[in-house]
Amino acid sequence: MPTGEQLFFKYQDNGPEWYASVLLTIYMALGNELFPLLLKAESENKKISIRPNVLNGILRDITVNDVIFE
Repeated sequence: MPTGEQLFFKYQDNGPEWYASVLLTIYMALGNELFPLLLKAESENKKISIRPNVLNGILRDITVNDVIFE
């Protein structure tokens, strides 16, 4: 099984483009914390997404709690 980092680069290089964009957005916010989440999603045959991160109408930073598996 590939590492989380290898999966990240696989999706960056070979899309789909929308998923590569989601992963890059999460990586910019969480850094290496993304990799174990990506491994979990892959093992469950799911994709990672971002929960709407608006609090009282104000956009806030993405945290690990904003990452969901679909």
